[in-house]
Amino acid sequence: MKKAERFISFAEARFNEEQAYRYYPKTREGFCLMMPALLRSAVFSLGTPCGMVDKTFPVARFDSIDVSSDGSVQYKGPQLGQFHKRVVLGLLKLAEGALGDVTLDFHANTFLEGIGRDVCTANVEVLRNTVADLRTGTFILRNYPLDRGCAFGFVSAVEWDRRKFTVSMDRRAASALAEKRNSFLWMVTRNRLADGLQTALFDLFFATRQFDYRLADLAAIWGREVKEFGRDARRALDTMYKLGALSEYECSRGRIKVKTMLPFPRL
Repeated sequence: MKKAERFISFAEARFNEEQAYRYYPKTREGFCLMMPALLRSAVFSLGTPCGMVDKTFPVARFDSIDVSSDGSVQYKGPQLGQFHKRVVLGLLKLAEGALGDVTLDFHANTFLEGIGRDVCTANVEVLRNTVADLRTGTFILRNYPLDRGCAFGFVSAVEWDRRKFTVSMDRRAASALAEKRNSFLWMVTRNRLADGLQTALFDLFFATRQFDYRLADLAAIWGREVKEFGRDARRALDTMYKLGALSEYECSRGRIKVKTMLPFPRL
C-alpha cells in the first residue's frame, strides 16, 4: 500500500511537472523563457515603488494572460517599479552573448543614455538605488505546489565608484537575452514610452501575442479598480498610438483590442 501511495505521489508530481512545461518550457534549464513573464507581471508595480514586499504571483501562459493552476512566482525584497524593469533590460543588453555568470563594467553616463534617461547627478543616484534594489530582491519559482522551488535574483553583486559601476548577474538572468527575441519590448521603442502603465501594458501585449483583453482581467493583474484602470488605460493607449508603438487599438465595452507594430528595431 505504501509503495502504491509513493508511486501515485511520484506520478502526480511528474504529471504536474509536465503540465508546468506546457506553460513555461525550459524553466529549470535557466529560466530563459520565464524572463518575459516576470517582466510583464505585477512584480513590477505601475506607480512609485515603496517599501518591502513578500508576494506570490500566479503563473500565466506565454500566449495569453490565462493563469496556470499550479505554477507560481514568489518575490521577496524592495518593491520594484517600471524603471527597475528598464534597468534590467539595459543590463541584459550588456550581457548579450554571455554563457555563464557575467560581470558588467560600465559608466553611468553611457548606461543612462542607452536606457533613454538624462545624464545628471539625480539620475545617477536613482541608478545606484535601483541596482541595489535588484541585488536585494529574490525570486522563488515553483512549477507545482509541492515543488521546493528555485531561487535567483536579477543581480548577484553590485559595486560603484562615483559613476563607474560593476554589476554581476547570475547566468540564469544573463542568459535570458538568448531567448528573449520577440518576447518583450526593445529598448529603442521603450525609450519612446513613459515608465508606468504605458510600458507595463506594452510588455504584456508584446509578450503574450494576444489581441483581445478584458479590462477587468488587466486591472486584476496590478490590483487596480476596473473603472479607474480603464480610464488610465485609454489615455496610455492613445499616447502609445500617437508615438507609433501601436498600429491599431480599440477600447470599448470593457475590452481592449490591440495590434502592435512589428517588427521592432533591435536593441
